[in-house]
Amino acid sequence: DSVRFAPEGTTASSEFGDARHLTTTVDPAEISPTDINTLDLNFSTSDLGHCEHPQFMIVILCEGEFDLSTKPVFSEVAEILKLSILELLASRDPSASSDDVIVTHCQDLRFCRISSDRFIILLGIHHLSRYTDAGGNVASLASDFPPRDRTALYNFEDAASHVDFKTGRMTEVLRHYPNVWDYSLGNVRSYADAVPGVQHVPLGYVPGLYPDRASTEKYTDVLFYGRLNKYRSSVIEFLRSQSIPVRHLNSGGEGVWGDELRGEIDAAKIVLSLRYFSKGGAGAAQGSASTEWKFTRFYYPLIAGVPVVSEPCGTAEELKYWSSGVAFTEVSEMADRIKQLLSDLEERRRLAEAGRRLLESAEMVETLNEPLRRLIDSRGCNFTDV
Repeated sequence: DSVRFAPEGTTASSEFGDARHLTTTVDPAEISPTDINTLDLNFSTSDLGHCEHPQFMIVILCEGEFDLSTKPVFSEVAEILKLSILELLASRDPSASSDDVIVTHCQDLRFCRISSDRFIILLGIHHLSRYTDAGGNVASLASDFPPRDRTALYNFEDAASHVDFKTGRMTEVLRHYPNVWDYSLGNVRSYADAVPGVQHVPLGYVPGLYPDRASTEKYTDVLFYGRLNKYRSSVIEFLRSQSIPVRHLNSGGEGVWGDELRGEIDAAKIVLSLRYFSKGGAGAAQGSASTEWKFTRFYYPLIAGVPVVSEPCGTAEELKYWSSGVAFTEVSEMADRIKQLLSDLEERRRLAEAGRRLLESAEMVETLNEPLRRLIDSRGCNFTDV
C-alpha cells in the first residue's frame, strides 16, 4: 500500500541550493528497505475510513541529509496546524485523539513512503520542484506522490522572488494539486491566474500554543535573527552606523530555533524584521518595495508581547490591518523610530499589546475550517463542516 516516489525506471536529482546529496541520482531499483522512511509507520490508523473519521499528517519536506534548516523553520507552523485541526476534529467528533493529527518530516523525498490513508498538509512545497527525473521533469508529478486527491500544499515562500517559483516546474506542481494554500495575499494574487482555486490561508492565533512566561530580563535592545544576504547586511550596517545596537542572533551562520530562539526574543526590547528580497513587485503596499510578507517573523514576538519594527511588507491590505500593532518603518526612518521606542517603555508596551490583540482576533481554527472542508471533500466525502 505504500507509494513509491519515483516511477519505475527513472532517477531523481536536483539542481538547486546546497543539497549536495542531490548532485548524484538514485535509481529506484537500487533503494534498499533500510533506506525507506515510512512517514506514518508508528501511528495508529482509524478503521472507519477517511470520510467517517478523517486523519491528517503534516509533512515538512526537506531536500536531503544536508538540509538542517527546513524542519526547524517550519516546526512552529506545523504545531499551529496540528493544534487547530485537533480542535476542529474534537468539536465534530468527541472520539478524536491526538493520533488523528501527526507531524513528521521527509528528509529526502526519494526515500519517503506513506502507508495510511491520511490527508496530507505539505510544508516546504517549493522543494517538490527540485526533485526531477532523468528527463528533467518533476518526478513527483509522474508518480503522484504525495497523492493529489488528499494533499494540500501550504506555501510560505515569496512567490514573486523565490528562485523555485520562477521555474515552469513549480507552476506544474501547483497546477497538479487541486488544494493549494498560501499564507500571503500577495502570493495568491501573483499566481491566481496560473493556479485557479488557490486559497488564502493566513496564520491565525492558537490559544495555549505557548505557556505564559515569567517576566524576562531585557538584555538585548534590538534583536535580528535570520539568514543574511547582501541586502539585509547593508540595512544592519546602516542601522549600526546610526548607533542602533542591532544584535544578529545567528551571525555565525548557526541555526537558533525553538525554545532557545523564543528565549532570546523574550529577552529583547525590540525585534527587527527585514525583507530578504529587495526588488519590488506589482500590488505591493505603498511605501513597500515588495509584497514579500514576513508574518512568520512577527508571530511569536506578538504572542510574547515584544514590539516589532519592520520594513513595510505585504499587500496594502495586510499593511493597513497590522499597522497599529507592528511599527512598519522605511529603512531611512528606522533608526529614529527605534531610538524613540527604546527611550519610551510605555510606547513599546502599547505597540506590543495592540499587536497581540490583532493576532488574537483571528483564531487559526476558524481560518482552517473552509480549506479543510475542501480538502476532505476533494475525495468525495461531502463534508458540510469539518
